[in-house]
Amino acid sequence: MSDRLLTVSEFARDEIVECYPRAAGKTLVTYNGVTPPTKPGEPIDDLTKDHFILSVGATNPRKNLETLVQAYQRYRESENDPIDLVLAGPDRNVFASNDLPDVSGVRALGFVSDEELAWLYRNATALAYPSLYEGFGLPIIEAMHVETPVITSNRGAMAEVAGNAALLADPNNPNEIAECIMQANRDESVTQQLIQQGSSRAAEFTWDRTARETVTAYREVINNV
Repeated sequence: MSDRLLTVSEFARDEIVECYPRAAGKTLVTYNGVTPPTKPGEPIDDLTKDHFILSVGATNPRKNLETLVQAYQRYRESENDPIDLVLAGPDRNVFASNDLPDVSGVRALGFVSDEELAWLYRNATALAYPSLYEGFGLPIIEAMHVETPVITSNRGAMAEVAGNAALLADPNNPNEIAECIMQANRDESVTQQLIQQGSSRAAEFTWDRTARETVTAYREVINNV
């Protein structure tokens, strides 16, 4: 076995140790860094700033799109002037390929460019990321970097990465996710707190930190040879 194993979260480390007990004591967490966009990005036609919830990622089952759409439908039914749910990912036919209900207000953009994604992150009311399983959860920090509030899962790597800087919900409970969407859209004091805490949290995830911790791990191994 290797002298050191590097992984991107404590959650991932615990998963590794559970499968390979001999890795205990040899596994070091080196969190991913994030490079925040430096440009405002390229606008998406007919989307309005601060008038949509954003979901970013692939469409496989662990991304939990079905529950997110259910949650959005419940949110929409309780609002007089609901905002849209925008899905950005590789599959424009997400409804057919994932057997999702056709809910009014849900828009699937399919693939977007880096410039378009930067605009979406900056101009969303919030990012909704109620994934069931991730090793890290990069979109959480990407959104926080541009001062967009985050809604994510209350377990696993998502809760670990978000810390106290996001609205956390049971990813299997559409009512909880719907309530978080309502808070993000209605409660200015909550969103301002999330923006401040998110900005501070995102600043912890830099490639400089990742590089330093990786170099430290290599030096420890070399010194023990």
